[in-house]
Amino acid sequence: MSASSQQKNHSLAEWVIPDPGASGTIPNDISGTCNLDGTNASGVRTLNSPAREGLTLTICEELAGSVLLTVDSGTGYNEDGDYSVTFTNAGDFITFRSIRAGANTFVWRIAEYEGVAGPSQTIADLTASVLTASALNTGSLTVTANAIMNTSPPQMRLGHSVSANCIQHTTETTLTATEIVGNSAGDINHADGAILVAAAGADAAHEFVSAVLIYEYATAAYESGGDDTVINVGVTGSQVAATAAIAKADLWTASADKIVQVNSLSAADRALVANNVISLYAGTGVTQPGTAAGTVRCVVTYRTHTLGLA
Repeated sequence: MSASSQQKNHSLAEWVIPDPGASGTIPNDISGTCNLDGTNASGVRTLNSPAREGLTLTICEELAGSVLLTVDSGTGYNEDGDYSVTFTNAGDFITFRSIRAGANTFVWRIAEYEGVAGPSQTIADLTASVLTASALNTGSLTVTANAIMNTSPPQMRLGHSVSANCIQHTTETTLTATEIVGNSAGDINHADGAILVAAAGADAAHEFVSAVLIYEYATAAYESGGDDTVINVGVTGSQVAATAAIAKADLWTASADKIVQVNSLSAADRALVANNVISLYAGTGVTQPGTAAGTVRCVVTYRTHTLGLA
């Protein structure tokens, strides 16, 4: 059927498209809504590749019953080439938009759907049971109404792409009293400091942007021998300061909560190396007077550059 032979609902800015019935073909050259009669279940409905870009087509189940829709079996409705959609209940629907995928080549892509079977992911599937640590590689997660929160220390990392070869991240790491006064690997008094951002990888380098240190005082203040806590960048065993020194009174020896912002040093240039880390390091060392129990949350913003040199 062509657009000229379709029923037009003049109260709407689109076509109302009749169900073509068993083994029928839904028009591919107009925008509109096609309501399927599930009681006429034998055979399938076919939707061929779109005639042009810019079309919006909603197909829904008006009367319950199993209906199979085949969408452009050559290219399907996603990059995986899936092409089958099954409707079962009244109200099941799927909306496609047509886009250009090459010179004079147009394909359908899913805009939204509910209830139908076939597409690999439904909105209802996006729950805590799907957004797992193994799926997102970010630790134990709690999914709330408007956020994904990490419930297992030490890190939560969010990022967005700045360019094809650069992603900017913000990561939060909580350092405990043990890590603040210790000198083992992972502690701020260790030669490599407390690692806030893990190694970038053999063909990548981290660029430190800024950090906010949130110190939560508890019981007693720590003791420190110097005003020389810094954020370092480099490979383990050979790191250099990326910030000016932080005064001990603004963190470890404070007798109240403190919030400190530090920025990247404004040197003319700073050499970066592949596979580098970002860490918090106390040069003189922070010590435990006996009952100090404060923690510090380190919120670090940085960019990871893919080098293309490996």
